[in-house]
Amino acid sequence: MMHWNVTYNDPNRWKEVHAICGPKWPWMDAMRQTLKGRPLGSPKLDLVGLEGLSDLQSMRDDLTHRTPVNFQRTQGGVIAFTKVRLEVYAIPIRRQELEQLRAGPSESSANLATLTLEFKRKGHSVRIRMEGTKSMVNRMESWFRTRTPRADERLITPWSSWRGILDRFPGRDRAHRPSARPHPHSVRGERNSIDGAVPCHFCRSERTHAMQSFLSCW
Repeated sequence: MMHWNVTYNDPNRWKEVHAICGPKWPWMDAMRQTLKGRPLGSPKLDLVGLEGLSDLQSMRDDLTHRTPVNFQRTQGGVIAFTKVRLEVYAIPIRRQELEQLRAGPSESSANLATLTLEFKRKGHSVRIRMEGTKSMVNRMESWFRTRTPRADERLITPWSSWRGILDRFPGRDRAHRPSARPHPHSVRGERNSIDGAVPCHFCRSERTHAMQSFLSCW
């Protein structure tokens, strides 16, 4: 099967979809990729035709209007979403199945351009033909050619990087805070006495943080 009806959010169908293209990215990774200029969601283009998906294309033949198509990155590829009347259909595509991405001029208007995506699964080729303004086609093509992170890549910013970011704030000068020394309040049973107290590495105060959590220093 090449496409699934995901209108009713059936978990069993989503399981079959993600079995092909990999699970979706966690929301934290999605935010981080967006800030890096690699959003998980693509722009929208008009879906002109589907070659190799005769069942889905036959349902589109009776439409009197164009329907959009957009894509979403997953940990193993992308998912194409399109709508037929009130039904939403998902076409999962594994990263290794992508064969060709080709942009060209449109036959209907000089102000439009086309983009054709071709993928192959078990010897069966599918072509998704899209159309839109030249700027939107360029954005879609750039979205596809942006390197997709692999599932084994660590997308969460390490703690050392966050410490470097926090040190830039006023009053948090890293030169006065030895990073190799453990936080005295994070060790169970260790206290910071007022007499001869060692300043807290985070809030740099000499008072005792008795019965307070580690995050109270922030």
